[in-house]
Amino acid sequence: MSGRRRALRVTLGTGFCGGFTTYRALANDTSTLLRDGLAGHALAYVGATLVLGLAASVLGIVLARHRRGREA
Repeated sequence: MSGRRRALRVTLGTGFCGGFTTYRALANDTSTLLRDGLAGHALAYVGATLVLGLAASVLGIVLARHRRGREA
C-alpha cells in the first residue's frame, strides 16, 4: 500500500471516525452528570477534558519537533 493511501486511511479511519466516538463519550458522560444533578461535576469534567487534551496535544507536538530536530 502506498504511503499516501495508507496515511489517508489512517487519517480517515482512526482520526476522523475516532473523533466521533471520543466526542460521543464526552457528551454521554456530561449528559449523565447533568441528569444526576451534578452540574458542577459536569462543568469540571468538560473543562478538565478540554484543558488536558490541549496540553497533551501541545506536548506531543513539542516532543515530535524536538525528536525531529535531533534526527536532522
